[in-house]
Amino acid sequence: SFKAKGFDGREFLAGIEFKKFMIPLIERFYDDKILDIFEYWKQVEVLHQAYNIDMLFWANPPHRYPAGITKEYFRVHKVPICGMQHGGFYGSSNLGRTIKIDFNNCDYYFSYGFSKEDLEDDTQFLGKTQIIPVGSTVIKECFDKLKISSKDKTKEKVDILFPVALANDHIFFESELTNPKLFHLQKEIVDILAVFNGKKIILKFPVGKYMLHPLRPFIEDKYPGRFIIIDNVSFTESLNRYNPLVVLLEESSTPLNEAVVSGANIIVYNSAQWHALTNSASGLLRRRAVICNDVGSVAENLNDYMSKRMPQQFTDISNKEFIEKYCIYHGEPQDNIRQEIKHLLSGVMKKNREY
Repeated sequence: SFKAKGFDGREFLAGIEFKKFMIPLIERFYDDKILDIFEYWKQVEVLHQAYNIDMLFWANPPHRYPAGITKEYFRVHKVPICGMQHGGFYGSSNLGRTIKIDFNNCDYYFSYGFSKEDLEDDTQFLGKTQIIPVGSTVIKECFDKLKISSKDKTKEKVDILFPVALANDHIFFESELTNPKLFHLQKEIVDILAVFNGKKIILKFPVGKYMLHPLRPFIEDKYPGRFIIIDNVSFTESLNRYNPLVVLLEESSTPLNEAVVSGANIIVYNSAQWHALTNSASGLLRRRAVICNDVGSVAENLNDYMSKRMPQQFTDISNKEFIEKYCIYHGEPQDNIRQEIKHLLSGVMKKNREY
């Protein structure tokens, strides 16, 4: 990782040019790892020959070492590669070049529900990869739990629940670099939340990540004891335990998908600086949530909710169309996945027999 190499992410934010630290880092990595890479390549080759592997599947993009070696071996040997969507904002947000990390590492891509047409501006990064909507078994399980718990009248009431995303960049390998755009956005949101004195506000950090999160010193220095901090449960579990008046989100992510089902009021800070919603997703989501494009709008709508004023009336509380396009698709995700894998493998095996 960068930290292991003696690199301080703060230097990057202070203005050191990318190439000045990245090129030496890559050179040192290959100096350290080149023999390991050759050895790992040989191990994958033995595995391939022993089991006559027809297709490679991944659930997270294998761009890091050593998973990237496995992927590259099978790509060189013309074995089809199938990837799987692993986050809620794919398809519903404009991710730009970030999405290339996924599409460049597979021939087929199982999505939660979106298709090529839903990518809008990001279609240029798709290449020859074929998108296959199947849904998500994990999201489906979360939805089933939340549908039950949303009817629980005994859950602890809170005013605002804010799930805080990891504010890290991931470049090549594990990275401790803070993403300055997301970090700035999160500080803006915390400053807004601190204004609401007397309100019960939960900042939900990724499990086990609060002590390492760059937002922690900002919160503890500026707003000590102001918020309820939790990082010991998943976001789904926090929605099962608490009954928030408002769920505030900084992006269209998996927590947004879960919040839609929970029945809570939703405010999405749709910053143009960070994973802005596509036009299609925004149009569907406006039937169910308040979408804010600037800090002032976030503060205004939060104030309305805290003052018991509903900012607007929503036409589609269940938001079925949004859920099917960006969360669980049609039918049972597990059945969809099995059917598509069977279909793909039958095509691969037929092609192999023709050779």
